[in-house]
Amino acid sequence: MRRPLIFDFAQAFQGGRFSPAGIEMEVEYDRYADARSFWRMAAIVWGTVGLTEAAVRVVVIQNVSTSTALAINRIAPFVIVAGLIAWTVWAGARAREDKPVGVAPDEPAATPGASAIRRCRFAGRLARRRRVRRVGGAAAARR
Repeated sequence: MRRPLIFDFAQAFQGGRFSPAGIEMEVEYDRYADARSFWRMAAIVWGTVGLTEAAVRVVVIQNVSTSTALAINRIAPFVIVAGLIAWTVWAGARAREDKPVGVAPDEPAATPGASAIRRCRFAGRLARRRRVRRVGGAAAARR
């Protein structure tokens, strides 16, 4: 796997992989070690909190009444996910503030985001081909 799953989720919430914000995220991930480090840390934090939540749920279910366990299990996931989202946004903003301006990237690229732009163009061509097939072939596309 090339990127942490949490990166793909964040990119989807930014408008998708081929949106301007998604392309910027991908370029930063590809070019800056600090960005890769942040997303690895975010994946570790989300995973650790998820496993801890599951363990706490088991303990709660075994040690409290059914109605209390049900109430806790209905409310806790929303609170925990909201907290994780808030932490991720805060930590991401802090990491972007700490990003040095004018520093050369870790890996030089011929054109910043060239691979992301090529993928975006390919996705556009692919979408047009799918529309043509659905409508009824090339003759329908010319109308």
